[in-house]
Amino acid sequence: MPRVIILLYSANVLIGIIDYILIMNIPVARGLEDGSSLRDLIRAALTCALWMAYFRKLERVKKPLYGKIIAEVNGPDFCETLLQQ
Repeated sequence: MPRVIILLYSANVLIGIIDYILIMNIPVARGLEDGSSLRDLIRAALTCALWMAYFRKLERVKKPLYGKIIAEVNGPDFCETLLQQ
């Protein structure tokens, strides 16, 4: 699941970059640009960086699913022993 979310946030940044490049290459659109595209691109990049760091660093994102799988295979006592280590 974290990989899918990272992929979606990365795609959002890529789409924002493409959008900004296209707007800057169209003279009429460039004249009407009020800075909102650049602001949206920066916001998407910061959001992507923060969430990617969160999903890559924190182990508790991975442990709940991992713990459930271990509990189903080996029983709940084994899971508690593993998570305490």
